Amino acid sequence: MLRYQGEAFTLNNDDCSNHNNYPNIIFGPGKPLFTPMADSPPSGAFGLTLFCSDNSFGNGLNPNLQYGGHVAILSGPTDFNSCYLRAVGTSFRGSIPYGSLKQGIHLCILYTDDELALVTLTSVSPPGLYRVSGTASVWQVLT
Repeated sequence: MLRYQGEAFTLNNDDCSNHNNYPNIIFGPGKPLFTPMADSPPSGAFGLTLFCSDNSFGNGLNPNLQYGGHVAILSGPTDFNSCYLRAVGTSFRGSIPYGSLKQGIHLCILYTDDELALVTLTSVSPPGLYRVSGTASVWQVLT
């Protein structure tokens, strides 16, 4: 059952100068909930968070996009069926390195087996600016 479709968002971390800001979008039941500035990341939430954390060696940045649930990354035309089937078949969890994000890719996020988000990245700034824009469509999966 479609909850909403094509909701636009932008996650902007202003060149990662503030390592303690976690812009995020949570895919709520009626609409997406956008938080442009947050002191801490939402833990395991159904959504996306732009991290600008230091790498594990403490000598540089490890910017990434984190999410709750399983994700499949697709390119080309994508709809509910292709998104759901790919997300169910993956066990990829955690985060996506910022350098792997490209304009036009789709992120299919399956959360607790009954919520699915199809996120299409409409723009990805070059590394150094750390700004991602996209649209989100969310379904409740009826089994």
